[in-house]
Amino acid sequence: MPSMKRTAFGSTKKPKVYNQQARAAVFLDRDGIINPDTGYAFRPDDAELEIGVALGLSTLKKMGFLLPVITNQSGVARGYYSLYDVFAFNQKLNFILQKEAQISLDGFYICPHFSGGIIPQYKAECLCRKPKTALIEMARDEFNIDLTRSFFIGDKVSDAQCAHNASISPILVTKEKKLPSLDFACAIFSSLKDAVKYIKKNTQI
Repeated sequence: MPSMKRTAFGSTKKPKVYNQQARAAVFLDRDGIINPDTGYAFRPDDAELEIGVALGLSTLKKMGFLLPVITNQSGVARGYYSLYDVFAFNQKLNFILQKEAQISLDGFYICPHFSGGIIPQYKAECLCRKPKTALIEMARDEFNIDLTRSFFIGDKVSDAQCAHNASISPILVTKEKKLPSLDFACAIFSSLKDAVKYIKKNTQI
C-alpha cells in the first residue's frame, strides 16, 4: 500500500511523456470532501467520512481510477498540530474506508506550509500549497498518471484553480447557494454522488 506520509517542498521535475500504461486519477481534497471540514481537524478519534464517500470512492475505484489525496494542512505551520498528527488522522481515514468499502486511498500528498505560520521550518512560500501544483506533480510522477484523463474533486476555489493549473478537469462539490465566479470551465455539484455520476459520463479510462 502506498505510504500515507508524503509531504512536498516543491518539485522541479519536468512533465513526463505518457505512454499507454499511464493511468487516470481522481484527485481528492481531504477536508470537506472525504471528511467533514470542522476546522483544522487532526485527532484520529474525530475522523469520520462525509456522507456517501465510501460508496462514491468505491465506485471510482471499480472504474479503475487512482485516488490520491491533495491537501493543504497549514495547521502544521500555524502550530495547531504536528505533521505526525496529520499522518495519524490520514491513517484513520484510510482505516475507516478499508472497513466500510474495502478500498484504500492512493496516498496523501500534504502541504504543511503557510507564509504566516509560527513554526520556522514550515513558515514559507512554497510550490506545493494549492492552487500551486507540486503535490499533483509528485503523484503524477509516482503513479505515471495521465493528467489529461484525470479529475480533481474539491470544495474550494483553490482546489478548482489547482486542477486548472495542472490541466486536470476540475469539479467543485459545495452546498453554498452563491456559486463561485471562475474564469475557466468547472463542473459544480452539491454532492459527491452527483460528481461521481458526472465522472462516469465523461470518463475516458
